[in-house]
Amino acid sequence: TIDENGRVLRPEVLRSIEWLDTAALEAVKQWQFAPATLHGTPVCVTMSVVVSFPGDM
Repeated sequence: TIDENGRVLRPEVLRSIEWLDTAALEAVKQWQFAPATLHGTPVCVTMSVVVSFPGDM
């Protein structure tokens, strides 16, 4: 979830690579987004992103 200020709240892993989960979550928690808006008002949104690590295939 991205809040009205563009901060990441409650990130979660959808497809686990157990030994990389913590690193992926910590990285995503530091991301900042431009807030989504609805009729010009910032709103909270849910989105999915792929976090890839070299050699994780």
